[in-house]
Amino acid sequence: MKHTWIGGLAAVAGIGLATPASGQCTTIDFEDYSVGQVVTSVSGVTFSAEPGSCGGGTPQPVIVTPTTGTSSGTRALSLQAGCPDFSPDKLRLVFSDLQRLVTFTLGEPVSPGVQFSVRAYSNFGALVYSRMMSCGGGVFHYIRIGHESWGPTIRRVEIESTIGLFEGIDDLAFDYDPTPPTALIDAPPYLSCECDVVTVRGIACDEDGEYGSDRLEYRRVNADPGTPWTLINSYTTPVCTLSSLYTWNTSAVSHGTYFLRLTVENACGLASTDITTVVVDKAPPTVAIESPQPSAAVCGEVQILGTVSEGCGHCFDEYVVEVAPMGGSYSLLMTSTEIVINGIVATWDTATLPSGDYVIRITAVDDCGNDTVRTIPVIVDPAACGCDADVDGDGDVDFTDLLTVLAGWGTCS
Repeated sequence: MKHTWIGGLAAVAGIGLATPASGQCTTIDFEDYSVGQVVTSVSGVTFSAEPGSCGGGTPQPVIVTPTTGTSSGTRALSLQAGCPDFSPDKLRLVFSDLQRLVTFTLGEPVSPGVQFSVRAYSNFGALVYSRMMSCGGGVFHYIRIGHESWGPTIRRVEIESTIGLFEGIDDLAFDYDPTPPTALIDAPPYLSCECDVVTVRGIACDEDGEYGSDRLEYRRVNADPGTPWTLINSYTTPVCTLSSLYTWNTSAVSHGTYFLRLTVENACGLASTDITTVVVDKAPPTVAIESPQPSAAVCGEVQILGTVSEGCGHCFDEYVVEVAPMGGSYSLLMTSTEIVINGIVATWDTATLPSGDYVIRITAVDDCGNDTVRTIPVIVDPAACGCDADVDGDGDVDFTDLLTVLAGWGTCS
């Protein structure tokens, strides 16, 4: 298909599809009317036939099936025969609201050389657009009056052929909306840990236009690019202040990191999106103790080594280390909110403890309340450090041994 731009006009060879400018809220293709039906108004615009040299017997705007087709469908808006034929009658469009951009297609059936006049006027009758163009048989012209950057200026458009032979207009588009709607996710924040039900707060609004709809979808972060988004819900009522927009029940969703996407569309086809990333936390923390090994003999200052972490790295709450004599009550050794990877989890001083069997218990908890508990049985035995309580070697552990240690006469390594 061949397009020729002439100022604000585009000539399209053959029967082409006119695509309205992005964001135009109203498009009329005249397909819902019967051939021969007189149409003097639709929502937002009125049509009339204004006589030029005709005098009396003004023709009416009427639905036709042009002999050379239309830019879409089979019907267009034209004029009844003039009085007499070949009179320069004109089709007048008057908009109920001032317009910044109006587009339509215009066709005529005869050989090249027929002149068209397209004019637009302001609310005060001032001429704001005028173009004369030469038409060819069976050619549809895409007419674009105004610009997205204009303020609302256009009240009236008049289309006239010098001999009254244009076949009709089609795909009339107006009510241009220059601004997309607002889509904002305020909560949950980026990489937040979410548990059973996620509350999504934000704004879904079109402050200066007609609202369409909004929808919330999710997709796993590491999914293939072609993986479709999964719809959570959709609504058609705008929310223009920070409020709860959606709740997402994650009971059927597996543990992992997900995109949440809010899409808002207005009635003009303009859309905005906002995306955040959340962690659906269903996996318990990791607790792995490397030392001491189960049933190991320990003494003195014992370093508990290993890993205490949470799979996503963003949802860890705390871990608690406790100790107890075997079969006895636990005593708190320490708590921490820091993840440990192959490091010192806790330090336990056993110097003052009686020899015997003990249990070390480590409990890790994440932000969703998932927990992991690990216990390690150990034996507190001073001899494990190479220290024999019978320092003087007389076969008795008594006050003399203590005095020997204090005097530095014996060593315990």
